[in-house]
Amino acid sequence: MTESRDVLSPCCYRRKANGSEMADVSMANTLPVILNVYDVTEHKLVKGANKVFRLLGSGLYHAAVEVSGEEWSYGFTEGGSGVFSCPPRSCEVHHFCESIPMGTTSLSRDQLLRVVERLSGEWQGPEYDLVRHNCCHFSNAMLTALGVPEAPEWVTSMAKGGAHVVKAGERVLETVDEGKAARGASRGDGYQFGDLTRGLVANGKIARGA
Repeated sequence: MTESRDVLSPCCYRRKANGSEMADVSMANTLPVILNVYDVTEHKLVKGANKVFRLLGSGLYHAAVEVSGEEWSYGFTEGGSGVFSCPPRSCEVHHFCESIPMGTTSLSRDQLLRVVERLSGEWQGPEYDLVRHNCCHFSNAMLTALGVPEAPEWVTSMAKGGAHVVKAGERVLETVDEGKAARGASRGDGYQFGDLTRGLVANGKIARGA
């Protein structure tokens, strides 16, 4: 597999998944699958915060799947696939925390390569979203494709919770827009006191069929 030394934000150096690099790896009947977990970035504040969040079953983490001597994850790119690989536990822009054994996969070498190639096509770099479509979501997709359990809840809970917060925020903004419309304003007009209430009233009327 050919390595491109373009820095991939937010993770590591990119290695395109064309399958050749893994072709000479000796494959046993089953392969261990490992989830490698990192603190997001090397910032000391994040490391300290994660120690506290971990006690609460959460945290800000980068996740990657290790199988057959290579670690796979996902990040933003301006074009093409966001799937990349690096040596296990060696992502250069995050702080490695721990490795979690996830079981074994019985996929053959060719099947494993096809999984990587399929995911590389599905997980495009420009579609990366810090909350809704990130490395933790990718890791779960790859773990599922390998036939092992998804990541522990404490690894992904912050991403899932963030998605709920974003959705809630979007619902509030939509309600405000409906409130603006109720007073005859356009969505581009500035917020006025009462727009949220007017939107809630409008939603109530729609729900009642009024």
